[in-house]
Amino acid sequence: MAAVSIRKKIYDNMGVILFSIAAVLILLISVYTGYFIRSVSSYLGDIFTERLLVISRNLSRQTEAAELEELKTAADMEKPLFQDLRRQLEDFAREYQVLYAYYFRVDEAGGFIHYIVDNDDDPQTVVNLSTAPEAIEEEEIYRVLEEKKAFVTSPGDYVTGWPDIISAYAPVFDSAGNVIAIAGVDVADRRLLAIQKSGAFFSNFLLLSMAFVIVTGFGSIVVLRRKELLLSLREKERNMALKEVKRASQAKSDFLANMSHEMRTPMNAIIGMAAIGKAAPDIEKKEYSLEKIAEAGSHLLGVINDVLDMSKIEANKFELDPTDFDFEQMIRKIIGVIGFKVEEKHQRFTVNIDNRIPGRLYGDEQRLSQVIANLLSNAVKFTPDYGSISLEAFPAEPVPEGPGSEGSSSGGPGSEGLVSGGSSSEGLVSAKPAPAVPVSPDKGEAEREIFPILIRVADTGIGIHPDQQTGLFSSFTQADSSTSRKYGGTGLGLAISKRIVEMMGGQIRVESEPGKGSVFSFSVFLKRGLAERVPETGEGTKAPDNDNFSGFRVLLAEDVAINREIVLALLEPTGISVECVENGSMAVRVFNASPNAFDMIFMDIQMPEMDGYEATRAIRASPAPNAAAIPIIAMTANVFKEDVERCLEAGMDDHIGKPFDFDDLMGLLRTYLHDRNVHA
Repeated sequence: MAAVSIRKKIYDNMGVILFSIAAVLILLISVYTGYFIRSVSSYLGDIFTERLLVISRNLSRQTEAAELEELKTAADMEKPLFQDLRRQLEDFAREYQVLYAYYFRVDEAGGFIHYIVDNDDDPQTVVNLSTAPEAIEEEEIYRVLEEKKAFVTSPGDYVTGWPDIISAYAPVFDSAGNVIAIAGVDVADRRLLAIQKSGAFFSNFLLLSMAFVIVTGFGSIVVLRRKELLLSLREKERNMALKEVKRASQAKSDFLANMSHEMRTPMNAIIGMAAIGKAAPDIEKKEYSLEKIAEAGSHLLGVINDVLDMSKIEANKFELDPTDFDFEQMIRKIIGVIGFKVEEKHQRFTVNIDNRIPGRLYGDEQRLSQVIANLLSNAVKFTPDYGSISLEAFPAEPVPEGPGSEGSSSGGPGSEGLVSGGSSSEGLVSAKPAPAVPVSPDKGEAEREIFPILIRVADTGIGIHPDQQTGLFSSFTQADSSTSRKYGGTGLGLAISKRIVEMMGGQIRVESEPGKGSVFSFSVFLKRGLAERVPETGEGTKAPDNDNFSGFRVLLAEDVAINREIVLALLEPTGISVECVENGSMAVRVFNASPNAFDMIFMDIQMPEMDGYEATRAIRASPAPNAAAIPIIAMTANVFKEDVERCLEAGMDDHIGKPFDFDDLMGLLRTYLHDRNVHA
């Protein structure tokens, strides 16, 4: 295994290894080449200095010592010998291509030079017997006297006043072998310095170039390796993203399949039971069919609402609508909805509400009840017959996170005020919550006291495997695909619940083991509600009994005939009079013709010729005395918050969504018509 691993590493890094070997060879060649260039440069420099020494020695032998001995004073410059020596020096300088050729004596004891004659014809620089003695500046002059041989000055060792000059000195001997004078030649140091600089430059340039090539090569390898690593990481990320896309696509495909099943099942029941009821000869069979149609329609509406909620969440348009509400009454409503399912499966259902929870709270009652109802509905669905389900609510306290948590929330029930109920839906909430804390009506929302609540739903159902808990709160997913086939459901309930809980400042979690049931718990941060106000009573304030609205008249603007039929059928028992029109322009004309004939207007939004918004603005702008005061209620399938706000901005007083809820419709009549009756 080790040998295989080593071979694999060598194979993977073959390019780096080969380049490293090449880099070492190139570096060695560069060092040797640089050394060679420097050697050549040094050799050329030696040749230059050796030639200069030869020239100086030739000059020393060109003149006899006796001739130089005859020239000692300035008066001797008049002798023909002086002029002959000067002409010889001029010819010598031209022949050997030197700047200056000259003779001088040395006063070694005094350290002075006494010039005899040179080849210079410049009066400013000429030296001869009339030139004053000069101090010895070159060490090489003393070495000539001591060692009696020629020497060359070093580059940079210049005589004052003579920059860039290299000199060579050779001794002139008499017949006894004594040094009586020194022959000197001067040349410019440019050639020697050029040779030395060129050698150093090319040597350094070669080394730096090779070093640059090597560093660049290794840098390129590093960059390529990083690029390969980056590409590898991107490839992994792309593969992971592709897997995630495929997973999401599969999840949505499963979701669409489930949705198709969830929608087609109640639709099949509605269409089938409508056909059965239509053909049934007896009234009992027809009533049974209508009851099943109502149940299937309610189920279908729940599915549609889940899809709409999820679409709002994904579009980031999901919002809360907080109001004051009675917590115990909300729990009773939820139990009333699921109670019949509990009874059908003969399950034991207990409810415990801590009496420290205020009677009235401030928050979104509808969304909070949606979360609780969803958890209870799942508990009932996944718990077998004769199983147990419990609902607990108490003030929240922090506890550590558990497995499968989408956040942590915890706490425990208080020691007081907990009650339990049996297997029926009646009498399950029997503990009296603590009295509402009086809060001044003029206090703003920000001044309300925050009250965190923990709600826990436990069951003895099928449980959830730990691997399936991580995606439990994701959209379009259920524990496994078989769950939806066996138990039904869209796979959106927990995802919507998670979003609602988070918007209320809390977190939701699950604790479960397969076959041992599940515990879903979540915390929410609500506020204490205002104390319940006792409505004023007095003469003339009593509302009509039994929702009898005889004597009132409403205008219904609705373009769909069956919707007009439904409203007429729902309102018929109330005794109210209804006049129908088919679009907004007709509603404006009818109202303007008899503005005092109507007590309320139900206005559809999407209608031909003139929609509900434009019609409402036209009515509000009418000069009729009650145009600004008559209640106009939007009656539309557009139920998003922005749709409701747009209705209010157009001048409408309220909103009711389609499909119509009879209790909501009656509530609107009580609110607006009873109030008008009282004030009348």
